[in-house]
Amino acid sequence: MINYLATKFIKNKENLQDPVVRSQYGILCMIIDLTVCLLLGMAKMIVGFVIGSIAMVSSAFSDLSDTIINLVTIAGLKIAVRRNSDTHPFGFGRAEYIAGLIVSFIIFGIGLQLVFESVQNILQPEEGIDVSWGPIILLIVDMIGCFYLSILDRKVGKLINSIPLLISSKKSIYDTVTPFAVLIGLVVYAVFGINIDNYIGLGIALMILYSGYTSAMESISPLIGTIPTPEFVQQIREKLLQYPQVKGIHELVIHNYGDNRCFISAHVEFPSTMQKEQVQQIVSDMEQDFMFEKMYLVLHTDYVVMSNPEINEIREIVNAALKMIDPKAYACDFYPLPVNNDVYLSFNIHITRSTLEAHPNIREDISKLARRQSKNQIPIIVIKELFE
Repeated sequence: MINYLATKFIKNKENLQDPVVRSQYGILCMIIDLTVCLLLGMAKMIVGFVIGSIAMVSSAFSDLSDTIINLVTIAGLKIAVRRNSDTHPFGFGRAEYIAGLIVSFIIFGIGLQLVFESVQNILQPEEGIDVSWGPIILLIVDMIGCFYLSILDRKVGKLINSIPLLISSKKSIYDTVTPFAVLIGLVVYAVFGINIDNYIGLGIALMILYSGYTSAMESISPLIGTIPTPEFVQQIREKLLQYPQVKGIHELVIHNYGDNRCFISAHVEFPSTMQKEQVQQIVSDMEQDFMFEKMYLVLHTDYVVMSNPEINEIREIVNAALKMIDPKAYACDFYPLPVNNDVYLSFNIHITRSTLEAHPNIREDISKLARRQSKNQIPIIVIKELFE
């Protein structure tokens, strides 16, 4: 269905790198969600009041709350594609994450309200439930509808890499379980005459609370700032190393300001024998190459001594030792510094904070290792935190 509608309403629907196309996919998906949830919510609300089922009314509130969630998500998607301005030079891409956080708070608030109502009805139970085929058929239709929305939101959410849509997909999974639980309550009452409706309503409310909590955590993480995925880091490394003159990359830092708004800085290593004008032209080509893929690249050039066998051997041994401690750690920027009658060997060690805390003497240990390989060079080691 989404493919058919996308063909009708989205121009250049295959160009998912275009923020506008990406936003239109999300908005189209949310309009479908909104329509289905509104129809199901209103139907369940009416039937719930008629048969006296607090669980069905709770489920109806959950569906109707989804319409608010859909509207908030649509607003976030529309704001996220606004062009950057003088006051917001990095764009508005994170508005989508904020929308996801607002959605999480709405879900959590509704869950709290339903908990209070369910507990009150458990303490002061009302009359029994009017069981008939009408509510049962409605609940089955509701399960099918919510399950479809979960699949739809997950498919589009992964397609455009949208956290709010993935949150909506998770919420729809809970919405699929909700009518099933209500259906069990109706069957139990019809067969055994035991009214567990209020307890099912409480269970539904607790599930909604949990959904709100986990969704909030998923939205907060990218707002605070998280490390990029290993796959994306490897993709950037391979793209930089496709230039034969580049001998290495380090201090790669990736800033994410929303999907398709990526700012990257890195140190790239060139042989010390290359002319600066030639290096400058290569760096300019690399930055332009990344710009075509909506990634903004800032490079710092380092010139590496490649013709000194002694330094090359120390580099290999030090990096091998670091890999045994932490596969992510590495050493770079090896450079000899003659001072009076001594020769100092300066280099940096990049390591994660957790590994550094676990090995507080790593500077001294690596210094001893380097000194054993070359007694003529005194190591000067700078420890830098790794952000990859």
